[in-house]
Amino acid sequence: MWGYGAVIMAVALLVNADASFGQRDAAINFGDLLKLNIVSTSRLLRGYNTEDEERVGVPSSVVEKAKAMVMTTVSAEKLASWLNKGKSIDDVFTRLQLAKARDKLFDNPQFLTWLNYADDLTAKTGREASIIATLTAHYSDDVLAKIIGAAKQVENTQGIATRLEMSQVQGWLAGGKTADEVFTALKLDKAGDDILASPVFDTWKTYLKIFNRENPSSQTSWLASLTAHYGDDALAQIIQTAKKVGATRSEAVALETAQMQRWSGKLPDEVFTLLKLDKAGDDILSSPQFVSWNTYLKIFNKEHPDKKTSLFATLTAQYGDDGVSRIVEAALKTKSSSAIAKSIQAEQFQRWIVGGKSTNDVFFLLKLNKAGDDILSSPQLDTFTKYMKAFNKENPDNQKTLLATLTTHYDDEGLTRVLDAAKKVEATKSIATNLETAQIQHWLSARKTPDNVFTILNLDKAGDNLLASPLFTTFTKFTDAYHAENLGTKMTTSWIVGYHYNAFELAKMIIVGEKIPSSVKAAKRMEGVLFKDWMAAPNSPDHAFKALKLNQVGTKKLSKDPMFNYWMKFLDDFNTAFPGKNIERTILATTYKDQDLWKAIEAAKTNTKTKETANKLETEVLKQFIFAKKQPIDVAKVMNVKEKTDANWKLWKTYMKDFNAYHLRGIKT
Repeated sequence: MWGYGAVIMAVALLVNADASFGQRDAAINFGDLLKLNIVSTSRLLRGYNTEDEERVGVPSSVVEKAKAMVMTTVSAEKLASWLNKGKSIDDVFTRLQLAKARDKLFDNPQFLTWLNYADDLTAKTGREASIIATLTAHYSDDVLAKIIGAAKQVENTQGIATRLEMSQVQGWLAGGKTADEVFTALKLDKAGDDILASPVFDTWKTYLKIFNRENPSSQTSWLASLTAHYGDDALAQIIQTAKKVGATRSEAVALETAQMQRWSGKLPDEVFTLLKLDKAGDDILSSPQFVSWNTYLKIFNKEHPDKKTSLFATLTAQYGDDGVSRIVEAALKTKSSSAIAKSIQAEQFQRWIVGGKSTNDVFFLLKLNKAGDDILSSPQLDTFTKYMKAFNKENPDNQKTLLATLTTHYDDEGLTRVLDAAKKVEATKSIATNLETAQIQHWLSARKTPDNVFTILNLDKAGDNLLASPLFTTFTKFTDAYHAENLGTKMTTSWIVGYHYNAFELAKMIIVGEKIPSSVKAAKRMEGVLFKDWMAAPNSPDHAFKALKLNQVGTKKLSKDPMFNYWMKFLDDFNTAFPGKNIERTILATTYKDQDLWKAIEAAKTNTKTKETANKLETEVLKQFIFAKKQPIDVAKVMNVKEKTDANWKLWKTYMKDFNAYHLRGIKT
């Protein structure tokens, strides 16, 4: 009896005899063996029998030459030794290092050697050497099935691979394995969306056919097994994925038809839940499961016209009006789902209009009343604006605007805050800017004055943060627009602010505003107006000092008070505005004790952080001493000046000259 190993080796000899017969390390290309079709491979695998196939006789000379070829990689002595010892094919498999070949097994010349050895061992012992058992032990069912499946795709190895596959299948059948057990053994339960394209799946299908034929009382189907392992939802995704691939489309369509038949009689809502579409979220219209469900919905409506339902009705029942809105708006951005999304939205609008839903009703249905400051980025707002257009078209005498609706729900102040925040986000910047323009135009049309808007926006209660408030920016835009239409009005931004806040409060908000980049310009503009007012007659630095409530601050705390530094800043501007002019002011000289004031200056001069301010204050105090007619002799006591060696002698001498120049002209010292 000739074994399949001997047959293959015989063919190998014929292929390579001329080129490599005498070469010690000649390689055998297994693919070329089957390509020649010189011998039948119908009896290659023991255990696979069919009455239609005939054993092919091979001359002994050919077999001998083939065995000689084997000796190029494993010596005849070694093989004979193994055979005499009855070494198992599993041991020889390992010795030939075939366990490492894996997906290159069919290309490995040692594989042919091993097949030949298995045949010889069977002939010697009279016991079948199970090739499949050894291969499975080393590779596992799933890996071996992949190797065989890949070999089936190659013309040169298709024949032997097919027979190995049949041997593997018969082994499972003999072992009493169910179709589901083999499904798991082949790890098809983890194959995922591409399972129908897997060669291993083809092996399982082959087994399923044989299993069903041999076990008519335990028959199962692709659909039942796939559903059991993946569930309806995952299987639907597998089907839709496979329908997009030419090689698997026909199988996928057949499987989809079977799935639809299996669902027959179930309500669309039941299948919706079965496919877990109730948890799919905003991207539901793009999901493969939705495609399957929509197909079933059409079939159901055709077969049950008395129970006909719509896509919109099911989605609304599951997700509510606001949920459907989000779903539709998301789908409109995707080309593959935009058409069905438009259809759903059209039905939604039609139902609202027929149902007499006002724009305000829909605002609540879409839960926009709970959107908060992020309303302009809400997809439901897009739905609302579209419905509003449809509503206005149907109700020409009851026109609605987005601005009016938002103002109703947020009031002017709240909406202004929403618009300011939205202008800082690129996605909502455009709509926010347009709404702000509409808001300002609305105020003008309603004959609102700057003072009205200032109060409407509660800016009269903003306090120190007024200039940094986004509402203040909107207010200034309105004031500018108002002045453009009402030339000559006194209600400027500064005038309104000054009307609602006193100088002390203005100074505080200016100080705060100058520390915030977004409000620096507004703060400087407000400061310019305030300083101009303080410089205008009959006002003076004394007036500014009192306005800043510095006359209520003690000497020790004066230099640390922010308002004092602000007053000194004003003095710099004042002296720049009136260079060389002796505009009298005596607030420091008349409010504080001379000695206390001088001590404060001396102390401040010793601190590097306050030295510059102290020097300016010293100059200002001496000037005010002159205006207050402080006699040089009295000032000498304040400065602790008694003789020329004293620290303040030169300073005192300068004071005396300036005093005389101002009060005693012509008198020399």
